[in-house]
Amino acid sequence: MGKAVKLILISGEVNSNKFYNMTDNDNGTFTVEYGRVGASMQTQSYPISQWDKKYKEKTNKGYKDNTDLFIVEDTSSTNTNEPKKTGVVKEFLKSRTQSVMEMVKKLQGWAKGSIQENYTVSSEQVTQKQVERAQALLDNIVTFDLVQSNVKEFNNMLLEFFGVVPRKMKQVKDHLISESEDLTKRKNQIISEEQATLDVMAGQVKLNADITEEQEETHTVETDIIHASGLEMEEVTDTDTINKIKGMMADNKHKFKKAFAVVNTKTQKMYDNHVANAKNKKEELFWHGSRNENWWSIMTSGLMIRPSNAVYSGSMFGDGIYFADRFQKSYGYTSGRNSYWAKGNSNEAILALYTVHIGEQKHIYKHDSSCYKLNYNTISKDGYDSVFAHGGIDLRNNEYMIYQAQQCTIKYLVIVEA
Repeated sequence: MGKAVKLILISGEVNSNKFYNMTDNDNGTFTVEYGRVGASMQTQSYPISQWDKKYKEKTNKGYKDNTDLFIVEDTSSTNTNEPKKTGVVKEFLKSRTQSVMEMVKKLQGWAKGSIQENYTVSSEQVTQKQVERAQALLDNIVTFDLVQSNVKEFNNMLLEFFGVVPRKMKQVKDHLISESEDLTKRKNQIISEEQATLDVMAGQVKLNADITEEQEETHTVETDIIHASGLEMEEVTDTDTINKIKGMMADNKHKFKKAFAVVNTKTQKMYDNHVANAKNKKEELFWHGSRNENWWSIMTSGLMIRPSNAVYSGSMFGDGIYFADRFQKSYGYTSGRNSYWAKGNSNEAILALYTVHIGEQKHIYKHDSSCYKLNYNTISKDGYDSVFAHGGIDLRNNEYMIYQAQQCTIKYLVIVEA
């Protein structure tokens, strides 16, 4: 198979969300595949002499060439005796307990379901380069100063973002901003939704890369995806530990279903090194909630600090990682039924308990404009390691913020009835 290009056209004005792929057949012809993203595809073949003409026709109409971001399948290999290396769930089940097997299946199922709902491609067809490009564009969108006069410019940034990893959009305009809307509220809604969706894809792309690396190192087609992802995971059966977790759930302890002890070997090492060098080594166990489909990505990549975090949390205390000491506060961000922020409708929700280095805390009792600018530099110069925002005046619940990712690592994944 010869050269190939991937073109895409997205427009909110005329509801265009089209692709046009060209592939050289190495026989004097080339094949084009075209259609609406997420709908049925049509194909047509042309003599190779028309390649440049067709390409210019499309780019002159506004199609953008995103070839450099995509995987182009190489079908030139004729070696059919070599087994195809694929990391699939069934290949790691032999050495795991039934409860761990079922939990990982669920996590993978939720993630893949989200990808199928939002994207037209599977994670196997998406490159790390695409994920990184999409994240960079989303970060720019977060920091864009949106006002009435530049809504069109903002929407153009969104259209470019949507073109990196092809999205299913019945009406493109529904994914953009209208001048008649509350701009800040709508912008934050879009960013929160797109970040969550991109994180799910990123987690699956990372898993595919981890599987490939593991197979190359071990020369096997059988892959333990937990090990390949740098995780250790087992169900908590110790009564004292279960009672401790239930105790942290307070009035919601009746919702407890099960818990898993989880170690991310990478974040654990970073955390241990950080605490070892900290002057004040004080630690706490705090709650963090997220939607079911996000948890595989969070478990394998760790919680990250980036501009969209502040948008998701309301940015009251700057761009950091937010935790709670009350179960109910973090439950609001889960997929569970009637969750306050995520507006979930699932019968099952997932939260995690994180070991958090709080060290020397900056105590805030009343919110003011300076809180929006909090970050590691602003608190560390005053000798603080983290922020403790007390509930009571401006907040209903206590909130705890850290501004370095290495200040936390996952300890328990907790599954609850919703």
